[in-house]
Amino acid sequence: MVPIILVSQRKDSIEVDSLRNEVNKQSLNYDSIRSISKEISLKQDAVIKNLESQNSTIQTVSTIFAIIIAVLIFYAGWNAVSIEKEYTKITEEKNKIIEEKNKIFKEFLDIRKDLGDRLISVKENEKEIIEIKEKILADKESMLNQIKTLALKQFDESIKNIKESKLNEEQTKSTEDSANIKNKIQELEVTLNALESMSETIDPDLLHNKADVLYKAQQYKQCKIIFEKLIAMNKFKQEYYFKYAYCLSDSGDKIKSEEYYNLFLKDNPKSAAVYNNLGIIFKKRGEIEKAKEFHLKAWEYQKDYLYIKNLILSLTNNDEIKRYYLEALSQLKDKKAAVRDYYYFLANNKYYEELFIFRQNLYNIEKTPSTFLNLFEMCVITRKNSEIAQMINDPIVISLSNIEKIIFNYTLLINEVISNRNGDVLKTEIEILLNDQSKSKSYWTFDLIDSALKNLEPAFIQYNELKEKIITRIKNDNESLAKS
Repeated sequence: MVPIILVSQRKDSIEVDSLRNEVNKQSLNYDSIRSISKEISLKQDAVIKNLESQNSTIQTVSTIFAIIIAVLIFYAGWNAVSIEKEYTKITEEKNKIIEEKNKIFKEFLDIRKDLGDRLISVKENEKEIIEIKEKILADKESMLNQIKTLALKQFDESIKNIKESKLNEEQTKSTEDSANIKNKIQELEVTLNALESMSETIDPDLLHNKADVLYKAQQYKQCKIIFEKLIAMNKFKQEYYFKYAYCLSDSGDKIKSEEYYNLFLKDNPKSAAVYNNLGIIFKKRGEIEKAKEFHLKAWEYQKDYLYIKNLILSLTNNDEIKRYYLEALSQLKDKKAAVRDYYYFLANNKYYEELFIFRQNLYNIEKTPSTFLNLFEMCVITRKNSEIAQMINDPIVISLSNIEKIIFNYTLLINEVISNRNGDVLKTEIEILLNDQSKSKSYWTFDLIDSALKNLEPAFIQYNELKEKIITRIKNDNESLAKS
């Protein structure tokens, strides 16, 4: 029995050890799981902290963006207010400039009148001039030096100021300028008279200066005499060949004028003025092709409308004339004169389609009541019915002045009549507008439409009396506004 019990106890012991080992293993696994769980918990905390940090950063960035947007909105509002203030300021300054301009122009007109009175006074004061002459003759050498100094330093400025005042090219800006011009006019009158009293002088510089004065004063015959005196003395300067040639041409000596123009060209081969003047000489001789050649050279060397205009005047072929007008319009900076002359050329030669395109281009460039009415007239003349329908509904019609509405309605009336429609309603409207007392300037004559539609005259001759009323109203408005 004892051995059996021992064996049984040993088995139990083995099982206990086995269980202990299993418990130990389980304990180790538990410790491992706890360790992993703790590690996971630490990582979870780290992630949470990272997320919190990111949330904090996002909130900070959002706050900054919100502040920036608020600042931008504030700046935009402030800038809009500043722009509005600046616009108001500019508008006020513009109005001040316009007022100042009108004031200066009025002062200029007063100054011009005063200058004219002063010139008359100087010329009429013969006693004063005689006293000056006597004084000059008493001390000839002293006065020669004085006159020479004046001639060298003041003639150009004096004559420039006088011409600008007489031709209204510039406005005198102050009463002080006016006084200066008056003094220079007096000096010039005295000097010219002094030079006349010393016509026997042999001083070449003084003679050249005297010639300058006479040339700029357009006294070409007297200027020519001085130049011839210098030639006889063998003291004539080459730089004066052009002026001498011009004086010769003015006096009728075209052959000798041509000679000196050619002498001037030797040192000035690209003088547009010389080629232009030679072209005029050749045209007067009947040498049209040669005149054309020289005017072309003048235009080539200088894009001045005077030169191409003289070229056009030497042409007889209308296609050539049109080509050079278009060339002028494409190359000139100041196109006003060319536009005006090209318009009259088209109208006089009844190029109505070209005139329609011409006026259409002008209206597209500058939409004003004037360009609108001009284009509308051409639409009626050339019977552009679709364009007429569009222009009747053009917003600019609303902004037309009283007299412009009358012109527009009369032109529309003519269109209705030549289209065999009744124009009584338009006639009544025109009569109502004619009774309106508001005034505005206009220079409309109806000449173009009358000329273009002459063959249709019987259709609207009944409205000639109405047209005359309109023309009389235009004239009266212009006169009334001019007086005011």
